[in-house]
Amino acid sequence: MMRPNILFLMADQIRHDYLGCNGSDFVKTPNLDRLAKEGTRFTQAVTEAPVCAPARIGLATGCHPYLLGALDNQAFLPPPIPNLLSTLARQRLPRGLRRQTGPCETR
Repeated sequence: MMRPNILFLMADQIRHDYLGCNGSDFVKTPNLDRLAKEGTRFTQAVTEAPVCAPARIGLATGCHPYLLGALDNQAFLPPPIPNLLSTLARQRLPRGLRRQTGPCETR
């Protein structure tokens, strides 16, 4: 059986209309534009929470963040709750996390 090839990006504080693939010329996003062109794009989305940590916990677990006590950005993913990363680990799929902060490059 072939292993899936999954690239899951979660960008913080980037608006859809700041991406070149959505018509913006405000910020250069060539790599994201290429990924959008060659991959799958979702044009409509909702979030379970208006702040980062609970929204990510909801996405990772498929649970409503408030049911897990994730109400603010001080929240952590409860260890016994099944989630995307633990599922990938059980399948022995390579996974990684990179966190980067810094200024964006403008044209």
